[in-house]
Amino acid sequence: MPAVRALLDGGAVCDAASFDGERIFYAALTAHVQAVLLDYTHRVRPRGEAPAIAHLRRLWAAANPDGAAAATAAAAAAAAAAEAAPAAATAAAGCDAADLTLAVHGVPLHVHRFVLAARIPGLRARLAGRWARRRAVTLVRPALTPAAAAALLEWAYGGFVDVPAGADAASLVALARGAGCAAVATAVERQVGLEARQRHAKHAAVVRAGLRS
Repeated sequence: MPAVRALLDGGAVCDAASFDGERIFYAALTAHVQAVLLDYTHRVRPRGEAPAIAHLRRLWAAANPDGAAAATAAAAAAAAAAEAAPAAATAAAGCDAADLTLAVHGVPLHVHRFVLAARIPGLRARLAGRWARRRAVTLVRPALTPAAAAALLEWAYGGFVDVPAGADAASLVALARGAGCAAVATAVERQVGLEARQRHAKHAAVVRAGLRS
């Protein structure tokens, strides 16, 4: 499928969030073309997603109703207190059956162990080992950002990733590679590279227009 990849690398967009993006996916001549579209950015999602994926996405939304960016200092304190009083703190945080809280720079992300074990290879040993009896874990890597952690977790639950900007994208690439999710890291790098090429092309077009005027 060199032609399809060349179009994608050149800036062609197939975004599931748009009507045209869905039409492109469903009009693909072969399943191989659809697989290339799905693999390229991990953002193209067929209409009527599988019930299992829909259920996992509902679990994520129920455990993190306000999203990672809107987490408050009070929620972060509740997550930290979970180490001292696991059951009570989990109930107070409103985690809706989540059995582990990951705190990233004070932002709590409520997750389900079985999802992490199934979807993120790099966490399996920790979940079975030193995290086995813990209700909360604080991640202290300086370069890890809450947005990057949330993006990888959203991929684990939903099978797609919305690429964050700037330092968050770089943090996501490093996190995904370290967690054994190389395909996600590659997809993010492609998307970042594509956006950079699009910005360069737009700037060049403005410059050319200015020279002609």
